[in-house]
Amino acid sequence: MSEVLDYLIVGAGPAGCQMTLFMKQAGRNFITLESSKQVGSFYLQNPRHGKLISINKLYNTCQHKDYNLRHDWNSLLCDDSELVFKNYSQDIFPSNTALVEYMSDFASKLDLLKHIKFETKVEKIERGEDGIFTVKDNNGTVYRTKVVLMATGAMKENCPPIPGLEDMPSYSSHSLNQMDYARKKVLIIGKGNSAFEVADHLSAHAANLVMVNRTPIRHAWNTHFVGHLRAVNNNFLDLVRLKSNHSIENWQPVRARKIADDDEEASPSASGNCGRDASIGKFKYCVTVRARDGVEFDFIADEVIRCCGWRYVLPEMFGEGINEFETVKEERLAKLNEAWESTTNSDLYFMGTSMQACDPQSASGFIHGFRYNVRTLFNVLELKYHNKELPHTVLKNEPTEISKHLCERASHSSALWQMFSFMQDVVTINEEGVVKYHNELRCEWVHNSADASHLVKESKYAFTLQFAFGNQHYMEGEDPSSWAIVTPQKHTACGINIHPVIKSYENGELKQILHLRVTLDGHWDQADSLTAVAHLVNTLTRVDKKEPNAACPYDYYKLRKDQDSPKEATATWEENEKYYHSNGWIHDPSFARECTLPDGTAAYFHNASRN
Repeated sequence: MSEVLDYLIVGAGPAGCQMTLFMKQAGRNFITLESSKQVGSFYLQNPRHGKLISINKLYNTCQHKDYNLRHDWNSLLCDDSELVFKNYSQDIFPSNTALVEYMSDFASKLDLLKHIKFETKVEKIERGEDGIFTVKDNNGTVYRTKVVLMATGAMKENCPPIPGLEDMPSYSSHSLNQMDYARKKVLIIGKGNSAFEVADHLSAHAANLVMVNRTPIRHAWNTHFVGHLRAVNNNFLDLVRLKSNHSIENWQPVRARKIADDDEEASPSASGNCGRDASIGKFKYCVTVRARDGVEFDFIADEVIRCCGWRYVLPEMFGEGINEFETVKEERLAKLNEAWESTTNSDLYFMGTSMQACDPQSASGFIHGFRYNVRTLFNVLELKYHNKELPHTVLKNEPTEISKHLCERASHSSALWQMFSFMQDVVTINEEGVVKYHNELRCEWVHNSADASHLVKESKYAFTLQFAFGNQHYMEGEDPSSWAIVTPQKHTACGINIHPVIKSYENGELKQILHLRVTLDGHWDQADSLTAVAHLVNTLTRVDKKEPNAACPYDYYKLRKDQDSPKEATATWEENEKYYHSNGWIHDPSFARECTLPDGTAAYFHNASRN
């Protein structure tokens, strides 16, 4: 019987290498299997046109390492100060080859290669009655492991179930020779970054580019989600709006087929076979589409390119003893629980871009997000399987000490900044007054997992720190230049831009919420923030029995869940204190206005000013 590993990691891309480093440092019994000859092989060919959409901002006013990772979207986490991506590229949007070079050095300089078995493709994963996984590779080797960590990333191009579409050229297979499309009518199916990347590449040569999909374009500047259309890829929008004979349509493809170039259905067009075997003969594509009004018609194109994203789980890879996966996002991703574990198969976890299955808004699908998810997952695994306490810092039980640490983390943390509304720090205070500060835990795990019940639910007092945008997103159709990042000092915080949110709990019950003001440089370690946070802590714990600091620059806001028009409140300081301890109050430096809560509830923030 072969050795039983603690962990088997499938894939040596960014997530696989990141977890390999953590497992190596912990001395765990594991192996990483990689199908190609090197780490990060996906980026040898992707993006097809060579430019990443991950930001590489080189210089910032703050020299704190973690703060600078807010603007470095490509580096992985390690202690080597030289292994940062800015040493590999000076471009704001770097090349894919620079990332491959960086990853190669990351694996070699940190001595990860001895843990990675290359040219080893996993062909089947099964599970026995004893709960142990058996993993078979292309060389006939069988591995046995207690836990499987899938870090395979994008495994296969997604092809929607549209008859004939599977025969159309794809993002990965279409010709990159621009002259192959000269003077031609080209249909691009898809409206994401890959579709716009292709359109940008071909727009100077194609006579007509028509981009179609049933859903409207979602701009990252509206949604804050970095996987939606990025400005770096949207030059094509300019050409469409400025009358360059290109178009974007909300058409739903219904079926597709090839037709002979002289087919009576085919309208006259420039000839050319794009380098295909001449024995096939010249042909065009006929794609039946459905317009918004339900009318179907045939669209004839010289070329069709489908850009429909990727699939991140392949059911055929799993065999006996593995339950059928629950999936999300049109069956492209495995559904995961609060610990990134398959909802139908315990001890089977997904890492890297697959982590976006449970994060539709922040950065789990990109390196600058999932590098933190992987670190948090590692700590969760250490707790669950090895009974290792979560990493934490012990603080003095003093409001000023706790507030100082919270504000320092708000000012420097990259994980919380990138993983807004998804990841949080947790401060716990037990009955004996012992204060523990835990960094970077997934919000859903903290509040829903039995493994995390010792944090908020079972602590006498607890505080959480996370980042969030305001109660409204940027509106569709608004001019981006009109968006204010820093609003006037009197009317700050719950505005439109990102800012820290601190919540306090007593015996697991939510008591107060504090929004800190929006700042341009992302720092909250100044006197006003420190005072506000210390006041919040002391109001709950009452460690300092003195009256709250009257110089606190923040007012209180009552949350009204009715539909009455906002009216200015006239509560006194004593009334503020009274209501501050009730669940209906939010400590928030915003002005009274109508807003919408994340759950869709209509509400108003009311100023209850001090007299």
